[in-house]
Amino acid sequence: MKISVSVLNSSDRKNLVKKINNTPINYFHIDVMDGKFVSQKTFSVDEIKEISSISDKPLDIHLMVEDPLPLIKEIKELPNINNITIHLEIEKDIHKILSNL
Repeated sequence: MKISVSVLNSSDRKNLVKKINNTPINYFHIDVMDGKFVSQKTFSVDEIKEISSISDKPLDIHLMVEDPLPLIKEIKELPNINNITIHLEIEKDIHKILSNL
């Protein structure tokens, strides 16, 4: 079994990530919302990069966005990105997205 932690509702994500680095969790789950595909808007690319730079754990990025390809291209080379999840029900050509990775 693997345990992940989400820091979505933390008011001080940076310090929370630093604290949790010293626990036995397996990875951080990062929800990214664009305010279009889902009503909320959260983590920006800059915030993902910041968390990546301070996390000792792998990151699992969950993209709840209408257009995931630009985000994927910006973050896919970060050293601790383990997984990126996209939604098949977006109104984009999934095959085109996947072939452009």
